[in-house]
Amino acid sequence: MEDFKQISPHFHKETFCKWAYDVLVCIEKAWSFKDFDILRRYETSTLYEIHEHQLNNMKKREVQNIMSDFELLDSQIISYTQENHIDKIEMKIQLSLIDYFISLKDSKKILGSQSQSRIVEYQVTFIKEQNIPFQQFIYSDLKECPYCGAPIDIYNHDYCEYCKQELKAEDTGFLIDKIEIISLI
Repeated sequence: MEDFKQISPHFHKETFCKWAYDVLVCIEKAWSFKDFDILRRYETSTLYEIHEHQLNNMKKREVQNIMSDFELLDSQIISYTQENHIDKIEMKIQLSLIDYFISLKDSKKILGSQSQSRIVEYQVTFIKEQNIPFQQFIYSDLKECPYCGAPIDIYNHDYCEYCKQELKAEDTGFLIDKIEIISLI
């Protein structure tokens, strides 16, 4: 797939697949905790509006969807296209995870299992405007700040909480435009 070099000469499929998994897990955790800021960071405005509506609906019904214990089973790029000045990457990502719903009124489980993992296969579409430069995955595996050595969590903070240096591993230019569950076991 030499076409990826049109995105950037630094584009690596394997690294992108790992990054895509990390972002999907980040989105799922944000969904669980109704963290609108994280969703807004990784999703297109169209997808964000859909998720915002769904989460507000769950809030009104006093229900929370909790997902945890994520494990990557498979991640692959299934297509890459360029249309209307947009780079579009479609992927299949298969995860094992805990997925259940609780009532916020009494914290009782409504649906799902708190102990048995499910296997979910997603089809995820990432898009990037071609005029937005692709950023390399400089900090994608970093657990410590490259400036001061303090522990960091790059998926929840854009900066080191200790020395305040900016850290932007997720800033590749790509956003999730579509997430679809293909199979759920």
